[in-house]
Amino acid sequence: VGIIGKNGSGKSTLLKMITGVLTPTSGHINTKGSISSLLELGAGFNPEMTGYENIYLNGAIMGFSNDEIDAKKDSIIEFADIGEFLYQLMKSYSSGMFARLAFSVAINVEPDILIIDEALAVGDVYFVQKCMAYLNSLKEKGTTILFVSHDTGTIKNICDKAIFIDNGKLVEYGNTIQVTDMYLAHLFKRKVTIVEKQEKILLEKTKVDNEEIDIPNLEKRLGNQKCQIIGVNTYDKDMNPIKSTINNSTIT
Repeated sequence: VGIIGKNGSGKSTLLKMITGVLTPTSGHINTKGSISSLLELGAGFNPEMTGYENIYLNGAIMGFSNDEIDAKKDSIIEFADIGEFLYQLMKSYSSGMFARLAFSVAINVEPDILIIDEALAVGDVYFVQKCMAYLNSLKEKGTTILFVSHDTGTIKNICDKAIFIDNGKLVEYGNTIQVTDMYLAHLFKRKVTIVEKQEKILLEKTKVDNEEIDIPNLEKRLGNQKCQIIGVNTYDKDMNPIKSTINNSTIT
């Protein structure tokens, strides 16, 4: 489940209540199974300890014994892939290395519920893709994932459902594409057409170089429309439109 909303809308507060870091002023939250979370970057880690020592510290915070962490540490170290930095104080780590170790600990304890709050935003492309693949494998195993991100593309790729909250209130819950479209429309203060069937693609005809082409979902595009990309085409070195090419040829 993806959770989206503007800064200050209550996303992180909701996650902290689910993990037990904060207590709701009213009502109650029920969870079933073990929970592992990545909230603020560095939460649960001591910067005056090495990365290796923090594996055990963070595992203890999540309720695991030293023997249980011993059984998982090799997998944690391999996935984090930070080399000799593992044995240096974490206060010397970059935000990316922090994220690598934190994510590796969180996923390798095999939780029933995994909570991620923007923790992957600081990772490099290789590590982020590695994490996305692992998250999909956790989904297939039945792990519940709560994922907060401002990247609606990532939300669409990972999540089956999405929650849009604003000023601490639920605005919409349901199909990921519909909810993210509503969120983006809300940001740009525009109305959006909700398509009931996800597989349906709305097309509008236009012409580029006197050739009629289809542009998907044109009515859902945002912005003030003063500048629009209406199509993309490929050309040979003499600027003639082409539909196919051969190896080592020049295209524009």
